[in-house]
Amino acid sequence: MKDFWQTRKIYPTITTTTGSDWRGKIEELKDLKLTEAALFPTPLKSKERQELYNLLEKTPLKHVPFVHLRTDMDGDEVEYFIKRWGTRIFNVHPFLFDPLPATLKKFKDLIYIENNSVIWSESDVNQVAGLCVDFSHLEDTRRTNKGFYMSDLAMLETHLAGCAHISAISAEPYSNQETNKIQYSKHYLDNLSEVDYLLGYPAKYFPPVIAIELENSLKEQLEIKEYIVKLLK
Repeated sequence: MKDFWQTRKIYPTITTTTGSDWRGKIEELKDLKLTEAALFPTPLKSKERQELYNLLEKTPLKHVPFVHLRTDMDGDEVEYFIKRWGTRIFNVHPFLFDPLPATLKKFKDLIYIENNSVIWSESDVNQVAGLCVDFSHLEDTRRTNKGFYMSDLAMLETHLAGCAHISAISAEPYSNQETNKIQYSKHYLDNLSEVDYLLGYPAKYFPPVIAIELENSLKEQLEIKEYIVKLLK
């Protein structure tokens, strides 16, 4: 992928899912003196998010380029990220729509919809700026649901992708305990080869802003980032 990184940037991410020590990651920001990181507070309710924001204020962080919105986050929180952290990219899950909440409509040109457990639809995508490509979800559908996969590829050919997530792909399928579905995608990387699946996708599918969506420590994410940069050079 010639000159791939001239027009793209990949960021480590403060993830907050069950297996991710987000408070520990905030301490890592200080230890590593990181000034940029993406933020995925999706599982956190309001009280925990306020704790998260207060802790971030005490770190070297200067810029949060990309934030994964949660369904109960309102316009005030979006404004906070825009004004305090210079955020210009947000993504949402498809289930947020029906339609886009009124408090978020003013920010629609900054919001991208992720491929998740439902197929991207024209009606959803037309409410926002474009697509957020979760490559591990895309790879899951390639291996388990060809119709779903081809539908998502068709959307990628005709709609703007403004941001992306990168997670790991397991060598073997497993059953997701929450959904009881067979999948390959996972949010903890055990071996760097678990991102080699990215080589199966053309450069045109990779948007300018890419976040590592893994529960691994920020230190490990920086090593993973270095590996991905070399992989997609």
